[in-house]
Amino acid sequence: AEGGGLSHVQSGVARQIRVIGWWGAALLVIALAFALRIHALGQPNLTGDEWFMLRNHDEGPAWIIHQAHTFEPHPLLYYLGLAAWIEVVGRSEFSMRFPSVLFGVLLTPALIGLGRALIDRWAGIFAGALVAVNPYQIAESQNARNYAMVVSLSAIATLLFLRALDRRRQRDWLAYGLAMWLALNSHYDAALVLAAHVVYVVGRWCHWARRQDNQKEWRQIRLPWLKTTGVVTGLFVLWLLYAWPALVAYHGYFPTPVSFDRVLGRSLATFSLGTTVAIRQAAPLFLLGLVGALWLAKRRPAVAFFLLLYVLLPIVAVSLLFLFRPMFDERYLIVLAPGYLLLLAAGLEGLRQEFWPIGVVAMLGTSYVALPTLPGTYASMLTDRANYRDMAAWISSYGEADDPIVATGYGQAELFSYYYHGPQKVQIIDQPAALNRELPLLLDQHQGLWLLPYWNSPSDATALGLLDQTAVPSAERWFVNVRAFYFASTKSVTRSSDAQGQWEDRIVLDRATLTDGSITAGDALAARLDWSVASPLNTPKLSFRLLDQSGQVIAQTDEPLSSASRLPTGDWSIRLGLLVPPATPPGTYSAAILLYNPQSGAALPFTGKAAHQGDLLSLGSVQVNARQRPSLASETGVPLKSPVSYPSGISVLGHDPLGPPRTAGDRLTFRVLWRADRASLPNLQQTVTLVDSTGRTVAQQSGPILPDFPTSKWQAGQLFAERLELQIPPTAASGSYHLELGANPGDGPKVDLGEVTVTGPLRTFDRPSIAHPLSASFGSFATLIGADLKEGTLHPGGTLTLRLYWQARQTADRRYVVFVHLLDPSGQIQGQVDRPPVNGARPTDGWLPGEYLVDNYQIPVAASAPNGSYQIEMGLYDPSSGARVPVVDGGPPADHLVIGNVEVAK
Repeated sequence: AEGGGLSHVQSGVARQIRVIGWWGAALLVIALAFALRIHALGQPNLTGDEWFMLRNHDEGPAWIIHQAHTFEPHPLLYYLGLAAWIEVVGRSEFSMRFPSVLFGVLLTPALIGLGRALIDRWAGIFAGALVAVNPYQIAESQNARNYAMVVSLSAIATLLFLRALDRRRQRDWLAYGLAMWLALNSHYDAALVLAAHVVYVVGRWCHWARRQDNQKEWRQIRLPWLKTTGVVTGLFVLWLLYAWPALVAYHGYFPTPVSFDRVLGRSLATFSLGTTVAIRQAAPLFLLGLVGALWLAKRRPAVAFFLLLYVLLPIVAVSLLFLFRPMFDERYLIVLAPGYLLLLAAGLEGLRQEFWPIGVVAMLGTSYVALPTLPGTYASMLTDRANYRDMAAWISSYGEADDPIVATGYGQAELFSYYYHGPQKVQIIDQPAALNRELPLLLDQHQGLWLLPYWNSPSDATALGLLDQTAVPSAERWFVNVRAFYFASTKSVTRSSDAQGQWEDRIVLDRATLTDGSITAGDALAARLDWSVASPLNTPKLSFRLLDQSGQVIAQTDEPLSSASRLPTGDWSIRLGLLVPPATPPGTYSAAILLYNPQSGAALPFTGKAAHQGDLLSLGSVQVNARQRPSLASETGVPLKSPVSYPSGISVLGHDPLGPPRTAGDRLTFRVLWRADRASLPNLQQTVTLVDSTGRTVAQQSGPILPDFPTSKWQAGQLFAERLELQIPPTAASGSYHLELGANPGDGPKVDLGEVTVTGPLRTFDRPSIAHPLSASFGSFATLIGADLKEGTLHPGGTLTLRLYWQARQTADRRYVVFVHLLDPSGQIQGQVDRPPVNGARPTDGWLPGEYLVDNYQIPVAASAPNGSYQIEMGLYDPSSGARVPVVDGGPPADHLVIGNVEVAK
C-alpha cells in the first residue's frame, strides 16, 4: 500500500511538471509572437491603404460611415476603432500599427487553444509556434489594416464555436455569437468562416441522422445553433443592405481571371512562407499538411472534416467569385490560414506520435524552411514599398524654401505630405489643362519646382512634356516605385561661357550658358548647350559635372545628347542641370562636360582651345555659398556612422570608407561630414593620424577645418563635407593600420575612420645590370643610371621599346610624371608617352633612398613619321603646374635629357 501511494504521488508530480512545461511553452510561443510583431514596427513607410486609415480618422466618424455606403464597403469595426485609437495615441506609424500587433499576437493563443481542442495539447503548441513565426501573419500584424483583426477574431469565434458544440451551454453560444458578429464587422472574409461552421454542422447532422442514439444530442444543439447563426446572419445582412451600393461597385485591382489551382497554390504558399516565395518552395509544407489531414482522417474523422472545410470552402467559394469578378489577392483569404496551420501542426504531431524520429526531422525541416524567410519579410516591407520618407528627406534638403511642390494625383500627394514637414504645401494639379496653365506661372515666380507624378497618367505626360520644353531638368530620383523630379527655371541661365570645341570632328559645341551669379549648396546648377552636328553618328552621352579645385567630382548627371539613337545633321539645344549636394563647403568650383560612348564608356576625344583636362571641357567657374536652410545628414552623400561629438561644439556624423588595400606611399583621400552643434564656434583644427597595430603613430597631418570657410563662420546645425588627405609613408611596412580623426589636439574622443591594409612595394637595393649606363641627376631625389634601347630600325606606325633605370637618392616631395619624346630631324614630336614611373605603380613620392627601379616604356611611332635619324628625349615634370624637374648630366642644368638616337625608315 505504501508503494502504491508513492507511485501515485510520483505520477501526480509528473503530471504537474508536464502541465507547467506545457504552459511554459505556450507562454514562450506567445512572447515570441509579440517580439516578432513589434520588431521594427515603425520603420516601414506607410502604404496607400494605411494612409486611407489616416484619412478616415481625419474626416471623422460620419464620413467613415457614409463612405462605406458609397465607395469603400468594408465593415466599420476596425475603421471606427482605429480612428478612435489614433485620436488617443497619435498618428505615428508605430501607434497606427500597434492594434494589428495585438490582434496578431492574440491569434497565437487562439491557435494554441484550437490545436488543443481539436487534436491534442502538443499540437496546440505546434500550431501556436507555426503562427508565431509565420511570415505572412507577421507582415499583416505590422499593417494598419483589418486583416490581422479578422483572422484573429474568426479564429477565436471558431474556438468558441467548438466549445459551444461540446458544452451546449447558452453562455457559450452567446460568446460564440458575439465573437462571430465582431469578426463579420471587421471584414467580409469572416463570412467564409461562418459558412464553414454552417456546413460542418449540417454535415454532422447528416451523420447524426443515421444514428438513433445521436438524436438527443442533435436536439440539444439544433435550436441554440439556429438562433445564434440566425441572429448573427440577420445582423450581417442588415449591414450588407447598407453597404450594397459600394460593394457592387468595388472591383479590386486584379482584372485577370484566376483559376482554382492558382488560388489554391498561391494562397497556401503565401500562408506558409509569405508573399515572396514561389509555390514550389512551399511544397514541403503542402506535403506536411496532407500528412496531417490523412492522420486526422484515420484518428479523428470529424476533426479532419472540419479543418478541410476551414481551408477548402473559402478557396472554392472565392474561386467561383473570381471567375465572375476577378480581384484575387491572397489577403482576401487570410481567414483560412488558421485551418491550414492546424493541418501542419497535425502533420507534425502525427509524425511525432507514429514514429518520433521522423517527427523530429519534420520539426527541424519545417524550421529550416520557415525561419530563413523572416529576414526577407522584414526587408521586403522596407524595400518593396514606395519610400515617401526618403522622398520627403530629399526634397527637404535641396532647392529653395519656396520652391513649389506639384503632385498630379491625390494618393502620392497625401502620402508625401505625411512625411514632409517643410514650409511648402503640396499643390495637387491633376488636370492637363490646369497643368498647362499653372506650371509656367510657377516657374516664372520661383527658381524651380518639384514634380511628383502619379503613375503614367495623361496629367503626368502633360507635366513632363511641358517642363522638358520650358524648364531645366535637373534631377530625377526613384523611391522604390515612385519618383520625383526637380526642374530649374530658365530665367537665371544667362551667363555666357567661353567654352567651345568639338568631338570626333563631327559634334561642335557652339555656345554654352550657365546659371548666373553664385548658387547655394542644395540648389540647381543649370546650363544650356547649343550644338551642331556635321554628319550623323550614334548618340553619345553627356556627363555634366561640378568639380572642386582638386578635380574631384562633387555632383554629376549623365544624359543622352538626344532621345534618338542617332544624331542627325543640324543644330539643336539641350538644357540640363544638377543639384549641388547640400553639405558642399562654400568656395569656387568648376562646371565641366564630357562626351562618351554609352556602350563602352570611353570618352570621345575633344579638340579645341578652351580650358580642358584631357577630354573634359570646362564651362567656367561656379561660386557656391553655404546652405542656411537645414538639410538632413542622410542626403549629404556621405555614409553615416554613429555621431561623435566634441566639447568644442562640433560633431562628426560620418565619413567615406577607406577603400581597398593601399601601397606604401599612396595618398588616402576621403570625406568627413561635420555638423556645427552650436553657433559662435572658434576656428577649430582637425588632425588625421595613421597608427599601427601597437598604437604607434606612423603619419599625422593637422590643419584648420575647412580653411576657406573656418568654423567661426558656421551656423548651428549646418553640415559640411570636407575632403581630407593623408599620405601613407613610403617606408610603411606591410600590415594593418587604423586611421583616426581628432578635432583640436586632445579635445574629446578620436573617430576611428577605419582600417587600412598597406602593402609595401617590392624594393630592390641591388644595382641592376645595365647595357648603356648613364649618370643624370634629376633634382635632388633621383639619378637616371641607365637607358636601354631595343636595337634596330623603326618603321612608321611601329613601337619604340625603352627601359630606364632609376636610383632614388631621397623621397620626392610630390608625384612627378615621366615624359618620353621621339623627335624627327626637324624637331617635331612623332611619338610620345607621359605617365608616372613604372606605369604608375611607383610614384616618386614613394621612393626610398638607395633603391633601384626598372621603368619600361612602349612609345608608338606616328604612322606619318618621315625617314631620318630621331632623338629620344625624356624628363620629369609636375603635372599640377607643368614645371619640369632640372636635370644635370655633366653640364649646366636642363629641362630634359637626350638619351639616344634611332633611325626611322619606311
